[in-house]
Amino acid sequence: MVSFDNYPFRRTGDNLGFLEQWGEVRAAGLTYDLPTWVYVQSFTSTNYRRPTPEELLWQINVSLAFGCKGIQYFTYWTPEVYAEFGPGLITLDGQRTDLYYAAKDINNNWLARVGRQLKPLRPEVLGIANLLDFPPPGLPAFAPDEYVAESWGDPVILSQFSKPDEPNYRWLLVVNYSYKEPCRVRVNLGRRVRGRGIAVFDPSTERYVEVPPPRKRLDIRLDTAAAALYRLPVRAEKERTSR
Repeated sequence: MVSFDNYPFRRTGDNLGFLEQWGEVRAAGLTYDLPTWVYVQSFTSTNYRRPTPEELLWQINVSLAFGCKGIQYFTYWTPEVYAEFGPGLITLDGQRTDLYYAAKDINNNWLARVGRQLKPLRPEVLGIANLLDFPPPGLPAFAPDEYVAESWGDPVILSQFSKPDEPNYRWLLVVNYSYKEPCRVRVNLGRRVRGRGIAVFDPSTERYVEVPPPRKRLDIRLDTAAAALYRLPVRAEKERTSR
């Protein structure tokens, strides 16, 4: 595997080098067919501020969009050897902190459940849509293709996945790029996607729920730092060519 740590929430401002390094690690993982893991920031120190529960979720969902297969926390137990560290998920004397309970909720009610869907999938196309500024290094701008044609609204990361033994499906993970506010976005699906059978993953039941009409258009509302996973039925290559 390839594992790294790069912590985004500094006292002097946010560090988008987290995204740049993710881009490098993603490329290495795809090139050498290795799973990629990451440590997410769950600590405070002299140079780093304490993340909020939303910022914890943002790191996780952004990592999933990059194709991450393993989430680790730094730090779980507050290090005794580093005097400059504040409490992590567990304090130095063994007490659970607010971030412990935030991580527990994310792990049990979202990450473990969506992770069972994403873990066997192969990352394909990745891009950020609806961002007015230039995209940050490591995260390319969205480019339309035959699966996802257009996007409007607030900035989101659009990440596509495939599975070799299920060629009739494509998966689309939509991640709110903001860890400060909710978002609304519309996504028009491409010509390769069938109109019927488009479904969204429901983590409460771990089932896919068919999206109601209008078909091939996703109107999405996401809470702060949240994400949604869609399963898209696709036309076979020969069928698409013949049409």
